[in-house]
Amino acid sequence: MPLLFLRQKVGCYFVASNIPVVKEVEGIVDPAAFTVVRFALAAIPFLPFIVRARDNVQTRLAGVELGFWISLGYLMQALGLQTSDAGRASFISLFTVIVVPLLDGALGATVPARTWFGAFMSVLGVALLESSGSPPSVGDFLNFLSAVFFGVHMLRTEHVSRSTKRKDILPLLGYEVIVIAILSAIWYLVGEIFGSAHGWDTGSWTWITVWDWIVEFPWISALYTGLFSTGLCLWVEVWLSSLATSKRLN
Repeated sequence: MPLLFLRQKVGCYFVASNIPVVKEVEGIVDPAAFTVVRFALAAIPFLPFIVRARDNVQTRLAGVELGFWISLGYLMQALGLQTSDAGRASFISLFTVIVVPLLDGALGATVPARTWFGAFMSVLGVALLESSGSPPSVGDFLNFLSAVFFGVHMLRTEHVSRSTKRKDILPLLGYEVIVIAILSAIWYLVGEIFGSAHGWDTGSWTWITVWDWIVEFPWISALYTGLFSTGLCLWVEVWLSSLATSKRLN
């Protein structure tokens, strides 16, 4: 239980610290473009491990599933932050801590009374937050969905780690992050092709515009959200899950 609680705290810390950074860069670059660069950077350190475990079908399928769930969480977060306040979104993201045991209980696990109390207090806190200041928005709902998907990802990570060997943890993370990067790129391309009034106009690209884009891009924010709040956070989550599993087996 302490390891599970620590895993949830670490995950929520990085998710919550990630929100103000993402909110800030939305005023500088296209959120979809930032997301592509962010997750591409997160995937680079894991590429050698993917190549090493390219024949491990079980690890690949597990990584694809986990990548799908967390991609939904990141997508809802990016969309929600376009219309939601960063402080409110950070608070709503804490629902992830409650979502995990509640989903676990729905699947048959015993949920302690203190967990139900914590869920009630969280709902009450969000209700008080929503009733003060600006009215609730669609972004708040999307941020709530983001917390739910992150919770599903945490729960599935715990279950997957029970059947994952230590040597397969980094390949698992590699497949997971690659899926996030690919889905982010698809989201960006679909938005560029169908969301723009002129379609995807590659004819307007010049060396000068590309260079200006590279210079103005918030690389520090992309490195933090890619390598730390994504790559490092996912590694810590899977590592702590595997430790908790080992303790139960011993």
